[in-house]
Amino acid sequence: MTITATPPKTTSRPAPELAALVELLRTKPDPNRPDSSSGQAQDTGLAELTLSDVDAKLDEFQEDEIVGELLKQGVDLKKHARQVEQDLREAETEHLERYHQHRGELQGLEQQIHSCDDILRHMEHLLTGFQTKLGNINQEIRDLQDQSLSMNRQWKNRLQVESRLTKAIDGLAVSPKLIQGISEAEVGPVYVTHVEELDRKMRFARQQAHQPACMAALQDVEPELERLRLVASAKI
Repeated sequence: MTITATPPKTTSRPAPELAALVELLRTKPDPNRPDSSSGQAQDTGLAELTLSDVDAKLDEFQEDEIVGELLKQGVDLKKHARQVEQDLREAETEHLERYHQHRGELQGLEQQIHSCDDILRHMEHLLTGFQTKLGNINQEIRDLQDQSLSMNRQWKNRLQVESRLTKAIDGLAVSPKLIQGISEAEVGPVYVTHVEELDRKMRFARQQAHQPACMAALQDVEPELERLRLVASAKI
C-alpha cells in the first residue's frame, strides 16, 4: 500500500486531530454564532477545537517534523489523515486474515504444546518414581552394609572363641599317647617329656578352675590328671 509522502521517523501527531484542525481552518466563521473566544467548542467530529486554540495548535504542529514535511510537499492533511486511517484498517484486516489463514497451524501448535506438557508431566512422574526407587535401593544398601558389619563382628568373635576353645582343648585334653607314656614307658628322657606335658596340663587346669565355661571339662579331666600324676610320682 502506498502513502503519498514518506515522513521522517519521528513521533507524529494524531491524524484525526490534524485533520480536524485543517477542517476548522477551512470553515468560514459564522457571524450569527457566538464568538469563539468565549471558549465555546466547535465539534469537529474527532476532536473539539475552538478558534482561540487555533494559533496554539498551529504553532504546535509547525514544530512537528512530519507535519512540516507534508506542508512543504503540499499534501492535503485531511486526505492524508483519511489515507492513514484507511491504511491502518487495511493493515488490521490483513493481520486478521493472516491469523485466520494460520489459525489451524496455531491450533496445531497449541495442541503440540499441550502434548509436550503431558509428556513433561509423565517424565516428571517417572523421574519421581525413579528417585523413590533409588532411595529404597540406597536404604537396602545401607541395610546390607549394616548386616555385613554385623556378620564381620560375629565372624571375628567366632574366631576369638575358636582360638580360646582350641587353646582350652589343647590344654585340658589328655591324649592316649600321654596316658600310655606315663603308665607304660620306662623312666628316661622320653618319660621326662611326658611328665613335663602332664605338668603343663595340670597347671593350665588350675588356671581355668574359676572359668565357668571350663568347669564341666575340668570335672572330667582333673581325676585323670591326678591319677597320671600319682603314677608318675610312683615311678620316679
